[in-house]
Amino acid sequence: MPSLFSTFQVCDTHGTITFGTWDLAALLGLSTRQLIGTRLDSLLPPPYNSMHAKWLQETPSTVPSNSCRAGVVVNLLSSSKVLVPVRIKVHQMEDQMRTLHVVRVSVNLAYHATLSRMGT
Repeated sequence: MPSLFSTFQVCDTHGTITFGTWDLAALLGLSTRQLIGTRLDSLLPPPYNSMHAKWLQETPSTVPSNSCRAGVVVNLLSSSKVLVPVRIKVHQMEDQMRTLHVVRVSVNLAYHATLSRMGT
């Protein structure tokens, strides 16, 4: 089993997830059907859930060192409200006259296994 795997999601400038892989959905305790159409802010813990709407509309010209776009470990929020630490890479693309954010989510399985053994 690999110690690191990557999965993907795509969201629009309104923060709605338009595509997501089954393994990301499973990691968050959702079905793929539940993940698609979910708002990004519902997958982020406070205070980050209220901060992303602006950055989906306007890509920052410089990336702060503590930003998820800088490659630091950040947390997603599972359906059971458990923090899921991940690293992400965000790429922006234009598709059918709209801007999409393609997000690669990298998960360290060894880290998650350690958390499971600790009961967290």
